[in-house]
Amino acid sequence: MKHTRKIMDSLRGLMILNQKLADIYMDISKGDFDDVIKAFFGEVSKNRKAFYVELKKELDKLESDHKSIRAINSGIEMNLLGIRKAMASKNVTALANEVRLIKTFSVYMYDDLLREISLPLALCKKLMKQRDAIQEKLNGVKRYEELVEN
Repeated sequence: MKHTRKIMDSLRGLMILNQKLADIYMDISKGDFDDVIKAFFGEVSKNRKAFYVELKKELDKLESDHKSIRAINSGIEMNLLGIRKAMASKNVTALANEVRLIKTFSVYMYDDLLREISLPLALCKKLMKQRDAIQEKLNGVKRYEELVEN
């Protein structure tokens, strides 16, 4: 039972993270940035929103309770503070750095859940697919940072 609760809490954490990032990325896509940045964040926002919906369906299948959602939410908020500050400053380099950090954090959260024993196969496949998509975008952000530095 304790093992199942950890999986549920991790799944809830990923759900909340994806929901909040979808909202932040949508705000950036509507912000005062060039069209390439807006298009990138618009696409990433749609992806994160789709990830949230998929994870919510999986969580509903596992019929979990939603008691620990407040504690998970506050921890994620702390990690999102930097990206909100960078967005407000309109500094593209700082924004890219914060996006890289939050994507790295996201991949870590996915990997942490994927290490759990007895994950349902369908959930495991969805988590790996989502994690891989985030990792691909992370690699793109790293390449962008390298181009800006040179």
